Amino acid sequence: MLSSSSLSALAASFSAPTDFSRRKKTLLAPGQLALLQELGDIIIPATDTPGASAAGVHHFIDHFIAYCAGKQEQQQLLAILT
Repeated sequence: MLSSSSLSALAASFSAPTDFSRRKKTLLAPGQLALLQELGDIIIPATDTPGASAAGVHHFIDHFIAYCAGKQEQQQLLAILT
C-alpha cells in the first residue's frame, strides 16, 4: 500500500513524452486527405453525436497507413483514392 505522499512523489518523477516526430509522417496529399474525410462523413455522419470528421478518423487512417501498412496496402489505398 502506498501513501498519498508516496504516490505524489512517484507521479512527479514521470514526464509526458516529448518526441512527437512520429505524428509528422503522412502518406496522403491534402486533396486525398480531404477526400478521405468526406468518405468518412458519408460512412459515419454527424447526428446527435460527432461523426467521423469530428473524431479525426481521416487523420487516424493517414497515420495508420503511413506507419503500420505495408507498401502494397499503401499503394492500394492511393489507387482507390485516385
